[in-house]
Amino acid sequence: MATKEQKKKIYALGAICELLDSSRGIEDDLHLWIRQYAPDKEHISDLSDEQADFIIERLKDYSKHLKDLKAATRMSEAQKNLSFHLMYQLAEISPSSVSVRDRLAGVIANATGRKVRTNGGIFAGCSAEDGRNIIETLKRYITTEQRKKRSDKNGNVGSGGAAPP
Repeated sequence: MATKEQKKKIYALGAICELLDSSRGIEDDLHLWIRQYAPDKEHISDLSDEQADFIIERLKDYSKHLKDLKAATRMSEAQKNLSFHLMYQLAEISPSSVSVRDRLAGVIANATGRKVRTNGGIFAGCSAEDGRNIIETLKRYITTEQRKKRSDKNGNVGSGGAAPP
């Protein structure tokens, strides 16, 4: 029979792998997943020591795989750095009393369609695709502001001055 430590380890790894759902009891994904490797066992406590060790190793492998997948789909550091670089560029062209970080949080919310907490990591939960959208949005904003500046210098519409005669 599986030891108490092995059972704890299986449940802990199951939680890390997001397989554990206590509201579903033995029908949660962890138990269904375990039945793939030990079809004759209904409960984790029914596993032999060898089966429990085997399951623990498989869960460790699976958790590493999940971690690698999540890392591959998260917004990269390069994307985050470029986002801040572009935001500082935008702040230079179009100054504001709002901090660069808060303005960037607004751009992130606009580009991803989700609420962003400015008191934590503003990129939390952003995928690589979100990163591409944020960067493209910032580039569009910069282009728009540059056009406005050129238009203002040339005395065109939007300059705030009197209309031409």
